[in-house]
Amino acid sequence: MTEALLFDYNGVITDDEEQHRASFAELLAEIGIPLSRDQYYAEYLGCDDRTAFVDVFRRAGKPLDAPTLEALVARKSQIYTRLIGATPVLVPGVADFVRAASGRFRLGLVSGAQRREIEPGLVGTGLADCFEVIVAAEDVPRCKPDPGAISPPARPWPAVGHSTPAAAW
Repeated sequence: MTEALLFDYNGVITDDEEQHRASFAELLAEIGIPLSRDQYYAEYLGCDDRTAFVDVFRRAGKPLDAPTLEALVARKSQIYTRLIGATPVLVPGVADFVRAASGRFRLGLVSGAQRREIEPGLVGTGLADCFEVIVAAEDVPRCKPDPGAISPPARPWPAVGHSTPAAAW
């Protein structure tokens, strides 16, 4: 019996991929690295920010140290927040589905997005109280689809009996 559902955030709860793309493109343009719309959607759709920046810099033949990487991730998040506003656009029908599902199942959110992007969006859309667990990019050493993103050592899920949460991403 399914007792819990796990959701992704971007593209499942929120319809915000274009804001992520624009955030990356704006920031990379500031430092002289072009990123076309086609390149973003072909190569970086679904990537967490750290993975995307590391790959972009590698392809551009530019060095990227850890402090610069963290500064880029933080700046990209600021640009994304400016573009998305206080209330992100939801995937049609998701708010009703999540609210109905939260009455029947325990819900968790597993995302490659930053917590500072997820939590305000959930609050702004009125869905924050529906999720018991949030696993964000900074909570795990490798983001999904790596199974470590949802394994107990990464983020303990409150006891749900003997079944494993079903993934909704």
